[in-house]
Amino acid sequence: MFHPEEMVIWDKRVDPLDYEIKKELYSDENTKINITFKIPTEKDKIELFSISKINTRKIEDNKGLVFTTLEYIIQYIKSIEFTSKTKNILLTDLTTEIYPFVAGSNLMMQDKIMKSMPEDEFLKYQPKFYYNVVCKNPNCNHEYKYNIGNVEDEFFRKTLSLYR
Repeated sequence: MFHPEEMVIWDKRVDPLDYEIKKELYSDENTKINITFKIPTEKDKIELFSISKINTRKIEDNKGLVFTTLEYIIQYIKSIEFTSKTKNILLTDLTTEIYPFVAGSNLMMQDKIMKSMPEDEFLKYQPKFYYNVVCKNPNCNHEYKYNIGNVEDEFFRKTLSLYR
């Protein structure tokens, strides 16, 4: 089930909780929007959960997922910085401000946020849990990986079930 040979050990010089990746989201001659991504913690998930007002029905609508795709990405956002030549810099690192900005943005901006997220950079450090399964068809014998899921999400889901 657990495959340590596929696990990547943290190889950065900075602590994982302090690790961040900054990307430019939008830029023109007057305005620039930068977004900084981080590795989310359980605290981030709980804070986002309290903001998004997720209920049992919503979890069922999301095919058992705790967060929508947009909410999943929001938990990776550390800060958003707005810079303008004519005005002061505005920087927010509060989830209570990041959530409405991302959720209320137009689809083009949401798409840019999703595409700019360095998900692979963060996910490579998470352990992988799956079973190697062989097809039972005698003519096939194809082997594939049956993914069990993300252990952090399963832990979070179990924690949520205690409060229902």
